[in-house]
Amino acid sequence: MEQTKNKTYPEEIAENVEGRLQSNYFDVMMAKVEDNQFMQTWFMYRMWPWDILSFMLIGMAFFKLRIFHAEKSNKFYLLMMLVGYVVGLTVNYYETRMVVDSQFDAVTMAKANQTYDLGRLFTTLGHVGLIMLFVKSGILGFLQKSLAAVGKTTLSNYLLTAIGTSILFYGFGFGLYNQLERFELYYVVAGFWIFQLIASPIWLKYFKYGPFEWLWRSLTYQKWQDLKVKK
Repeated sequence: MEQTKNKTYPEEIAENVEGRLQSNYFDVMMAKVEDNQFMQTWFMYRMWPWDILSFMLIGMAFFKLRIFHAEKSNKFYLLMMLVGYVVGLTVNYYETRMVVDSQFDAVTMAKANQTYDLGRLFTTLGHVGLIMLFVKSGILGFLQKSLAAVGKTTLSNYLLTAIGTSILFYGFGFGLYNQLERFELYYVVAGFWIFQLIASPIWLKYFKYGPFEWLWRSLTYQKWQDLKVKK
């Protein structure tokens, strides 16, 4: 513990990068064990339950009020989008400007994090309003069907993205960790999104569920579920 306290910030960064570029999966896992222990114990039980439950309750309320069913008026969704984005993006800009100007100082980042939930809540409301307006408009039907397919295979897309980015960035794969500029990371995000939008509707053309959704259903009902679409 004393040795850890005596490390300088650059040394910690170098050790962090080196640990993620190990050529063996289990070596990477061991290099991250301290972070994982913190995230899966102290942070998990003290922070995430309130975060997850609060947003789940908001989502349940929106579902019950049929906001997610695109049944409200265009005016309602437009107001939701405008208020959400004006408040959310303003807060996000404030946080980002503060962090960038401080050159990502740890204390400043902690300060900016105080308004993080406010910003993301209102930005999410803006997203909901925009998406519902898009759905009600009926335009770009092919994109709407692709987005719906991604939604139906959410668990599979989430896990496959996690596996894919691990292979892309860690040493047992392509080792791109700490190699890309921040703006280049958006190319990675776009690449995964394009893949999901293309692959998900094709998959659901032949199968009822995503692979992990199928496994989850089978475990839940303790019986192998039919996977293939009957023609």
